[in-house]
Amino acid sequence: TSVCVDDGTFVDELGNSCADWSGLDCTTDLALTAEGRRAVFDACGATCDSCVLANDYCGHGMGGDTVTTDTTDIDQWELLNHPMLVDGFCQWSATEETDLTQFSNAWGNPGDNTLMGCMAFPADGREYTDFVVSVDLVHDDNDGSGFIFGFKDIDDHYQFQIINDKWPS
Repeated sequence: TSVCVDDGTFVDELGNSCADWSGLDCTTDLALTAEGRRAVFDACGATCDSCVLANDYCGHGMGGDTVTTDTTDIDQWELLNHPMLVDGFCQWSATEETDLTQFSNAWGNPGDNTLMGCMAFPADGREYTDFVVSVDLVHDDNDGSGFIFGFKDIDDHYQFQIINDKWPS
C-alpha cells in the first residue's frame, strides 16, 4: 500500500496547497476538473474525499490498493448462509453471462428488520478499512437485495439493502 503525501510544493489548478484541502467540508462543488481532483488526491494524503464521486477515482485509486474481485468465478467468493434461513437453501452461480448470482428465495433472521440470508464475500481474506466500493446490483424479485461489508461476524458488519416488498413495515 502506498500513500501519497504533500512534498510542500504541490499547488492545485485553483492555486490551493494540500493544507488548504485538509479537513475541508466538501459539501459544495469544488470547481476542479476531474483531472484536478485526481491531482489533489495524488498529492495530498489528508484531503476530504466525500466531495468526489466514486467513479472519478475508483479506476485511478486514492493512494492505496485498488482491488477488483472476479464476479464470474464462484471460487473467488466465500458463500455464507444465515444460521436462521427460511424458505430453503441459498443457491449461487457465477458465469460470464450472469456474474455472481443468488437465485433462491431463502432469507434469514426472521423478526429483524435488517434481513440477511444468502451472503457472498470476496475470498481473498483481506480486511478492508477506509474504502470505496462500486457495485452493480440488480434484482428482479419482489424481495430485497443488497450487500454487506466490513463483515467480522453475523452481528458485526455494515449493510446496504433495498427492499421491494411490503414487509418488513
